[in-house]
This record gives sequence, C-alpha cells and structure tokens, in this order.
Amino acid sequence: MTKYVSPGDTIIGEHIDGYTRRWMWKGLRRHPVLNRQMTLYECDLNSYAEIVKACDESDLNDGCEAYKKAVGDCLEADAISIYVDSKRKYQFKVEAGISGRHKSNIFNFRDLSVCSIKIPLHNLKKVIKKLNQTKQIEQ
Repeated sequence: MTKYVSPGDTIIGEHIDGYTRRWMWKGLRRHPVLNRQMTLYECDLNSYAEIVKACDESDLNDGCEAYKKAVGDCLEADAISIYVDSKRKYQFKVEAGISGRHKSNIFNFRDLSVCSIKIPLHNLKKVIKKLNQTKQIEQ
C-alpha cells in the first residue's frame, strides 16, 4: 500500500472506495487519456481514494503506464477528480467521524475509475517542495 500526495498523481482501478467532505457531480465528460465518456465527480476538502480491486490491463489504452494500479494504492489530497466509467449517478453515503470531527461523504465506485490529485493537502505542500529540491540537488 502506497500513499500518493503529489499533484498529478493518478490511480486507476476496477473498484475504488474513499471519502470526501464535499463533492460535485459534473456530468458525462470524455476522459483525456482513455478517450471514453465517463461520469466526472469533483471532490473537495480532505479527499481520500483507495484501490480495492485492480483493473484488467487489457481495458487500458496507451498513456496509462504512469497510473498506479496496485491494490491498496491510495490518494490523499485536498481536492481530487474522479472519472467513473458509468452513465448512472452514484449516491454518496454520509457518515460522521471519518474526517476528524466533521461528517464525510463515503463513495464506493464499482466501475472502472480514474482518480487524480488536483490540489494537495496544505500541510504536505512544504514536504513536496523539499522533496523536489533534494531531487534537484542529487542530480
């Protein structure tokens, strides 16, 4: 299980579970890499997504090599975007105590899903900058 926190990190899986404090349904959009009509959800405020079931490699196009596909890989960020290969609108379940003392919306996507980090957590931005600086020094 690996946790990804950098902007642009992307996971793809057949089943993805997670939570967020606020979400918006954006409708059907064409995914830029997979080139399919997929339902887009924008999640904001302490979002988390984890791969529960890995996807079949034969379903993926070229350009998906950089996506994380292992079971247990997860994203933790302030805002993530989720493309779900489904025409129907999923319902989010509200539970308390998941994200600190606030209520959170739980999602369980059971179709092919692609999640990407848009905005990392504020407290991790400093760590990401330090990691990038050390990588540049080592080179």
